[in-house]
Amino acid sequence: MAIQWMLVLYSLFMGLAIGPFGLLAITDASAKRPALSKWASVVGLVCIVIAGVFAFSHLGKPLSAIYVFSNFRSPMTQETAMVVVTGIVAAVLAASMLFNFLPGLRKPLAWIGLVLSVVSVIMIAGIYLLPARPAWNIWLLPLALLMSSLINGLLLAWVLAAFVPVGAGETDRPALVEKLRSWALPVLVLYAAVAIVYFLMAASLAGGIVRILIGDLAFWFWLGLIVVGLAAPAVLVWFGKKSPKLSVLAAFVFLLVGGLVVRALLFPLGMRVPITSLW
Repeated sequence: MAIQWMLVLYSLFMGLAIGPFGLLAITDASAKRPALSKWASVVGLVCIVIAGVFAFSHLGKPLSAIYVFSNFRSPMTQETAMVVVTGIVAAVLAASMLFNFLPGLRKPLAWIGLVLSVVSVIMIAGIYLLPARPAWNIWLLPLALLMSSLINGLLLAWVLAAFVPVGAGETDRPALVEKLRSWALPVLVLYAAVAIVYFLMAASLAGGIVRILIGDLAFWFWLGLIVVGLAAPAVLVWFGKKSPKLSVLAAFVFLLVGGLVVRALLFPLGMRVPITSLW
């Protein structure tokens, strides 16, 4: 079984939607920052739409998606339904921001979207929990993918706050940017701990820990996850105060690459085969 890149991208983009929802729910963006709110709502919706496209593309025949809803007891059906509902909430929120209606519902919608997007990420990750795949059947796997989504989403929120032009009457954008930066490093450190422990545990169940340390997966683990996905973003976040725009953009790109590596590595671990045989 080759690396399922459509599923990798599905999980990655669904996780990114957490950032715009969180920006609108947790900060004062939805009430005091109209320009930033519009961009955040649109970007969040686009992330979910792209995630859905990748999910249905994985089926080979997109019309087969109709049959997914034939059994609502299926975890896959429940996961898909959750993503669809999250997308509907994102669409209503974006419409409210763009066309200026139902302003009183923006904050509640943002909170609902944030909760639904987090639950969707957990449900997507939960599909991997199969007794037949010991390297996947670890409670740390959903947690690792959730932490990956949280830090990627947080960096996306930081990118939006740093790059979206300041609207008329908006003040103190630098304070918002600094707040997001201050959240990033603790979340990144926690994500690093969870991800590293998960991969060490998973590798021990899938051919031995040597696969990760010096074996066929070592290059992807050390360069893709440790260096590109963790160390480089941590350095950029740490020094982000000096050049916030350049730092956050670079950190976000590195984290995206790291997120892809984390999700792609699941397949050789789950199948217990060398990564070179999966391409």
